[in-house]
Amino acid sequence: MSDDNLISIVRNFAVENSEKNDIHGFAHVERVYHTCVKVGKKLNANLKVLQIAALLHDVGKVILDQFLHDEMIKVLQLVKEQEICFHEAENEVHFCRLCVTLDRHK
Repeated sequence: MSDDNLISIVRNFAVENSEKNDIHGFAHVERVYHTCVKVGKKLNANLKVLQIAALLHDVGKVILDQFLHDEMIKVLQLVKEQEICFHEAENEVHFCRLCVTLDRHK
């Protein structure tokens, strides 16, 4: 499979699994993608890895919302009310520990 085909498949997956809003929807993913490619070219980085990472960087939020919806709502409320970054809000809600617990109950 060519790199272009792989990136196309990943892009389609990201489109289908991105949040459906203007802030963190696929338009945001595309902005991150283009920024990563520009920086990656200047640093002579592995562009294929950067492209895939950029396209998938927010997909986990959508998946987590399906399985831990109440906790995701708490995280989003903290981000909005306390004006903190998503990662800080995740830590306050102990999202990582919840994900590990969820994984163990498969």
